[in-house]
Amino acid sequence: MDSLRIYSLVAAGTAVALGAYALFRRKPKDAADLERERRTWLDGIGRITDGTVIDVQELPASDGHHSAVFLIYK
Repeated sequence: MDSLRIYSLVAAGTAVALGAYALFRRKPKDAADLERERRTWLDGIGRITDGTVIDVQELPASDGHHSAVFLIYK
């Protein structure tokens, strides 16, 4: 085989490998996925806290965010 054909095959193989990498690479996680993982991790290990709840307020949903419960504690 002549060198031009070998270089063409190497270039084609590299292009296929890069295309496969781009197609199958992991997508970056969005903020909701990161928060879900953090809460799952926290639920699994538990958390030791000591406090007294002073007030509870429910924050309504706004701008695409879910409603939330706001605890004020001391």
